[in-house]
Amino acid sequence: MKDYTNKNNSFFTKYKNEPENTIYVASIITITILIITNALGLLLKSYFPILEVFFSCFVKQFFNIPCPGCGGTRSVIFFFKGQWLKSIYFNAFGFYFSLVYSIFFITQTLKRISNNKIRGLKWNDVYIKIGLFILFLQYILKLCIPNLTIGI
Repeated sequence: MKDYTNKNNSFFTKYKNEPENTIYVASIITITILIITNALGLLLKSYFPILEVFFSCFVKQFFNIPCPGCGGTRSVIFFFKGQWLKSIYFNAFGFYFSLVYSIFFITQTLKRISNNKIRGLKWNDVYIKIGLFILFLQYILKLCIPNLTIGI
């Protein structure tokens, strides 16, 4: 008879010591929350136009300067539409985040489906350092060249 009380055989302990597992599960939860909140936000926004204030950038609204995240949503949308130059133009960090996240999520899903026959992308803190550098650089450029437009 199989011992079901042995916790070393469970699915959750199989990947317990991998930070990738935590990030993967958190990603699934985050995607679910984003889908629900966006649906509710669109619904409420259409019925209560006064809520428009809550859907705009606080920093841009009150200080009249762009925040580091300005254009991030458009950047992610253009990334998933395959319009990568527009994605980089609106927010380079949004493009970078979408690229790394997509590769990570797809490879981790394939790893789980194939029962570890396909290696998933391992997490490395360098991804965060590169992302912060891109975020800082693009923010400085936005502040120094506020009305930069290119023919995209």
